[in-house]
Amino acid sequence: NEWLANSEVPVGFIPAANSGKTVARLSKTDSTRIGGLNLYESLDRRISVVGGVKAVLYEQGEADSNDINGTTATDYESSLNTLINDINTDFGVKTFIIPLHTITAAGYNGNGTTTGQAPIRQAQLNTASSTNCKIFQRLDDIDLSGGDGLHFQTDTELNTVGVRVYQSYIGSELTTAITGMTDGTYQTIITSGLDTLLNNT
Repeated sequence: NEWLANSEVPVGFIPAANSGKTVARLSKTDSTRIGGLNLYESLDRRISVVGGVKAVLYEQGEADSNDINGTTATDYESSLNTLINDINTDFGVKTFIIPLHTITAAGYNGNGTTTGQAPIRQAQLNTASSTNCKIFQRLDDIDLSGGDGLHFQTDTELNTVGVRVYQSYIGSELTTAITGMTDGTYQTIITSGLDTLLNNT
């Protein structure tokens, strides 16, 4: 909505998420495969289908914050740095981190120093010092306790996230300008069976 209100250029978002995965599962070398591809290879395929992207938006961290997984902040930061650098090398784009919000559901605080949501959030901030990424505006002031304490669910919550993501992106020194394409290019994308292609893994 923010993009449409402030720009005459259509913008498409290509989903490549897979719910509840740790950062380790996003690794280029992860051996777990679904339909013959690991999650990074699935990202690669989706980017290829649409002929390239301007940036990668990264929203993740809940699974690593979960006490069941207990990912240390050190391991998280290392894995995230590797992922961001691989994305830049392979696709020539920067990664924009949508930072981990405050989780009020039980079981996401770890020991508060090396594990849990606070250390994972800090690891994201540390990673943002990389030249290949930037972290967006903080989301930890959004109260999710009225829902499940984990997900953005209401229109108000989702709109707040959307506005902050848009404002952060257009204000970023890493931003690649999104310029218009010819009508024929848009038509090719729209009529190429994109939904079918993207839904195959």
